[in-house]
Amino acid sequence: AYNVDEIHEVEGEPDIEKYTGIFRRLIGRHESLRTAIVLVQGTPVQRSYREVKFEVEYTEITAADPGNPGESEKGGRGQEPVLQAIARFIRPFDLARAPLLRVGVIKTAPQRHILVVDMHHIASDGVSHGVLIQDFLALYRGEALPGLRLQYRDYSEWQQTPGVKTGFEQQERYWLKQYQEEIPFLTLPADYPRPAV
Repeated sequence: AYNVDEIHEVEGEPDIEKYTGIFRRLIGRHESLRTAIVLVQGTPVQRSYREVKFEVEYTEITAADPGNPGESEKGGRGQEPVLQAIARFIRPFDLARAPLLRVGVIKTAPQRHILVVDMHHIASDGVSHGVLIQDFLALYRGEALPGLRLQYRDYSEWQQTPGVKTGFEQQERYWLKQYQEEIPFLTLPADYPRPAV
């Protein structure tokens, strides 16, 4: 299953080398993008690498694509082959192999392309998506990025310090106490009867 929030097509020929260079710099800049999850004695552990191999994938939607309904009224291709190309692009990650990031360019028509980024949630969250987009746009414009003082590893190490860890343990005990008895059934108004499952 996949979720496509928005599809943005860009006119003109994409500079795949430039995209590749930018994403390599982003991977070098953000340690979480160079991190894999490996098993050590049966326990998942983060392993960060200094460098990882990375290439931008390139795909063309052609008239021969199965299920391609042909040209739309606006002169472009219908949405179905675009969604099929994105579905082929988005696939499971091997957590033991960094980067947990995949980037592709899908050619939808002459001079029209889609840049698709697929990132595992272990490597990023909603806030870091915004940071990565800002960094990408700055690098695309040729701007220099300031150095990073901290990485996510620094935050997770801080979370494990005795004072912070004790605070989390107190919160856990509080919520376990709040929900030690059965959670009350909410009878909120609904448009239709609530199913049993």
